[in-house]
Amino acid sequence: MMAVRGSLDRAAGRVRACRLAAAVLGGVLAGVLSLNAVARADQPAAADSLLGRYLDNLADSTNTHFGELAAPIDTTGLDSARVFALDHPERWGYRKRHGLSLHPVFEFNRVDGPVMGAGAALGKAHQWGKLGGDWAWAAGPNLALGHVSYLKTLRRDNERWDLSLWGGRGTPAMDREYERHDLRTFAAFISGRGREQFERQDGVVVRLSREGRAHRLSAAYRDELESPLVTTATWNLRKKRPEVIGNLAASFGRARELQYELLWRVPKSPVIAQLEHATSSHAINSDFEYRRTRAVLGADLAIGRVVALVPQVEYGALKGELIPQAAFTLGGPHTLRSIPYATVGGSRLALAKLDVIMVRDVFELLHLPGASPVPVQLAAFGAVGAAWGRDPYTGVVRPGLDWPNAADWHKEVGVAVMFQPGIPDPAMFVRLNWARAVGPSHAGDRFTISIGRGLDRLGKFGGLGRRDQE
Repeated sequence: MMAVRGSLDRAAGRVRACRLAAAVLGGVLAGVLSLNAVARADQPAAADSLLGRYLDNLADSTNTHFGELAAPIDTTGLDSARVFALDHPERWGYRKRHGLSLHPVFEFNRVDGPVMGAGAALGKAHQWGKLGGDWAWAAGPNLALGHVSYLKTLRRDNERWDLSLWGGRGTPAMDREYERHDLRTFAAFISGRGREQFERQDGVVVRLSREGRAHRLSAAYRDELESPLVTTATWNLRKKRPEVIGNLAASFGRARELQYELLWRVPKSPVIAQLEHATSSHAINSDFEYRRTRAVLGADLAIGRVVALVPQVEYGALKGELIPQAAFTLGGPHTLRSIPYATVGGSRLALAKLDVIMVRDVFELLHLPGASPVPVQLAAFGAVGAAWGRDPYTGVVRPGLDWPNAADWHKEVGVAVMFQPGIPDPAMFVRLNWARAVGPSHAGDRFTISIGRGLDRLGKFGGLGRRDQE
């Protein structure tokens, strides 16, 4: 009996040993297959745009610092679910009971001096609407500034409707294509490098827009009293002489204006077109009579996996009353970098520019160890542009009707170092530019620092008007 029992125990032990060996062998095989799948998933895909290259670099740096566990295989469609959630933000997400947020207000320019105050926002645009506003005190003219706004967003399938209301008193730059960044306020406050020309606006703006996957249509009406301003603050923290001391006087009057915009992605092509038109007329009880039209074409073209070409062409015309606050501006980081901003203007504008951008990170291209969390890219650029008609800055009238004279063209070439931090806009670049004017207009080299997008003369999908963003 004892012998039989011993043989049974030995047989059971051999069964358990076989099961354990099979489990270990299966685990090793599964691990090898998983590592092969991860290795295949980590192989870089062909970059088709600047944004795609940025995301690839970000993924590489994450894998380097956190290992393979940071990049699991998507076997349940979670990535697709996240894309859908980002495209439909009203479906999910944490919702505050009241959605109340507070924020400080600080600005600085030579006409208002330091502007300090606070603002608040209540609600969600895709629910009952977002109500916001701010109040601030301008120490230079001893005047209160502020606004109240309302934004309502409605989504239907692949379409988005936005209704925005804005009312208040502000100090915008006269340049209508001006892109406001905190960097400009900081530069003016620290060293007096602000070159913008300002005006006062008191009134209301109503805007309705409809946006799809490949287009945006918008119409707006504004009723604002526009007033000239004078310089009240010539100081800065470094006690340097400001680059510009005086301020161009705007034409005084009540502007009642109708505005229209079309932003369109041309089907089966990388081309984006934008058309803007604004009309102010005595027929709608405006003090001004003019029509302002601007057309832009741009594209983001990938050449292999190394270079992207970003061409842009722009034409603008102002007809009727040539008031300074409706004129076109040439010069600065978004037009011609070899010309200081807000020094050349006119009632007509023609511009063509090309950026050749190396989409690969410089550290990766040099085969340095590790991946850069903030991609560093190199670029070369060239541009040609002209502004003619009445120059609001100098009063000079440059001849030409629909096209400028040959002597009024400005040409430039240059190189840039570009950083793409990805915050707050994944398409935003911080650029260090070196530009040289070409031809008789050569006035020395210029080094500038700027913030913007690759297609900086075009509006962007998902973007709202200047007043809606404040």
